[in-house]
Amino acid sequence: MKNKILLFLFLIGIAVSLSAQRQAVIINKTGFDIYHLFISSTDSEDWGKDQIPFDVILNGDYKILDLDDGASSYDFRFVDEDDDTYYKYEISISERKKVVVTIDDLSYINQNSLFTEEGWSINLGNSTGNTILAIYISPTNSTSWGPNLIESELFYQGNSISITMTGLEEGALFDIRLDSSSGESFIREQVQLTEHIRLSITSDDRQ
Repeated sequence: MKNKILLFLFLIGIAVSLSAQRQAVIINKTGFDIYHLFISSTDSEDWGKDQIPFDVILNGDYKILDLDDGASSYDFRFVDEDDDTYYKYEISISERKKVVVTIDDLSYINQNSLFTEEGWSINLGNSTGNTILAIYISPTNSTSWGPNLIESELFYQGNSISITMTGLEEGALFDIRLDSSSGESFIREQVQLTEHIRLSITSDDRQ
């Protein structure tokens, strides 16, 4: 019996040790210093507390964080010195995992549009070769494009944006339109959009 107890304690010790070895190595390649970092399990709706409340991850520097709550994947939210926000979604962590945040993870969310913090989100990339002045996303069966989702922002070539969609059916077909500073429009039609999907609008979508 004593040997069985010792074996049981030994196995628990191994499990705890393996859990403690799960670390995220946050590498800042945004070009800006990061002042806030939030980490949440992918299936959670709560970002929780700031992981670096008294620290800063300088551009080009890194920070090691322990992740020992047993979640299978995580979402990351970063806020830089200009209060711009960056997102990385569904990152699996096993032992020591590099999580590199770059300017491509930059996200603009228009709080005044019909898209709010609640709902399901998509990630849209700009590979058009142009600066985008307006983004419209509308159900394929709708006759209206609706409001411009980035009224006060510019969506630069090479950047990505996270848009949270409210009151719209996940998995339905949507049309996406980007209007550029050169007067050109880029349209992708009948795209099935689901939670955290990543897609890029390119020069091939020029109308």
